[in-house]
Parts: sequence; C-alpha cells; structure tokens
Amino acid sequence: MKMIRALPAALLLCFGPAAAGSLDGDRYVAERYGRLEIAAPAGRWEIFDREGGIAADEGGPVVELQLRRAVAGLRPTLRITGVRKGDAAVSADSILRTSREAFVEAGGELGPILAVSTGGRTQQSYEGRIAPAGQAARSRVVLLEGPQAFFLLQMVVPIAAFDEAAREFDQLLPAIAY
Repeated sequence: MKMIRALPAALLLCFGPAAAGSLDGDRYVAERYGRLEIAAPAGRWEIFDREGGIAADEGGPVVELQLRRAVAGLRPTLRITGVRKGDAAVSADSILRTSREAFVEAGGELGPILAVSTGGRTQQSYEGRIAPAGQAARSRVVLLEGPQAFFLLQMVVPIAAFDEAAREFDQLLPAIAY
C-alpha cells in the first residue's frame, strides 16, 4: 500500500513535471511546443508562465502577459497559446478557422484576416467585437508561425481600453522571437 502511494512521487522524480518556460525579469523563453522568446519592454508587462500546467502535447497555454499599468480601469492581458506542428492537418488556415469559429460561436463579430508585418516577418491577424457578460469588448488575434509550432496571441478588452491596449500589444510584437 505504501508503495502505491509513493508511485506518483516516484514518477514525478523520474520523468519530471511538464516542461515549463523560463522567466528572468522581462525575458521569457518557452520550449514546450516550439521555441518562443519574449523580451518585453522593461517594466511594462508582468509575465506569467502557463507552459508547465497540464495540457495536451499537441498544444495548450504558453504564457500570459498583463500590462503593469491600468488602461481604462483595468490591466489588459495578452494570452499566448501554442500548437505543435504535428501533422499536415495543423496549418495556419486551420488554426485561424478554428479560432474564428469559436469566436463566432461565443457571439462575436469578426473583421477580415489581415497580413501584419513586424520585424521583417509577416503574420496573420484579425480583430473582432464581442460582449461577454453584456460588456462590449474588442479582440485582437495574431498568429505567429515558427518552425515547430504556431503561436496564437489573443487580447480581449472593453472597447474603452482597446485602442491604447492595442498600441501596447503592437509595441510588444517586435520583442517576440519564434
């Protein structure tokens, strides 16, 4: 009986916990789904590692960045999700389609998919409007494609905070290597 109770701890020692990102001040490095490095502007974003939690090997939460200062009474959060390039079914088009379908199913209205150029690389992006809990909000989603994985960046904030939060998001994009 004692051996059965000790088994989970022994497995954790043998195999270790799920891979977690590395955080050092304003610099974050993720490796679980593919390499993602963020060198956030000093002191502007609070970084929360989400990579080490329970998630599927194919994809899941990577990191959240929360603006340190309030915009229109709240601190906007940028969530980044990773999706490993495991098979041909995983493509930029399939990820964008799935993301957009989920947004519409939640009651959102979508804008067109746009090409956004940052740091010499082109990403796909779209914006939308949604009213979670009756509060009108806007969303921006950007899809980054690295050699091993896709990274979906999403920010949803009340309309009053969107323009300023979107500027901060745009200033962060060049600080992300993938």
